[in-house]
This record gives sequence, structure tokens and C-alpha cells, in this order.
Amino acid sequence: MEQQAQIIADYFILHNYGYPVWLTLKRRGDVTLDGDFSESVIRRQYQEAMRYFPWG
Repeated sequence: MEQQAQIIADYFILHNYGYPVWLTLKRRGDVTLDGDFSESVIRRQYQEAMRYFPWG
């Protein structure tokens, strides 16, 4: 459940505040996504993940 909340929070930041803010939080350790975090890749990954939530 906590991991799901983290995914939603990270996506919220990316969607509402943009990639530069998301990247700043990633560097601070607040965003926990691993792997390739170029903008095009993470946007695709988050969109894919959000499909599995009730509002996706």
C-alpha cells in the first residue's frame, strides 16, 4: 500500500509540477523510482502504472 502511495505521489509531482521539479526531488531522494529516468521513459512508465488504479 505504501508503494502505491509513492507511485501516485511521484506521478502527481511529475504531472502537476513538471519534470524539473520531479528530477530535483529524485536527486534529493524523495522520488524512489529506479532505472532510466529520462523524461520520456518515466512519463510512459507512470502512465502505464496509473492504468491499474481505479481512476486510470
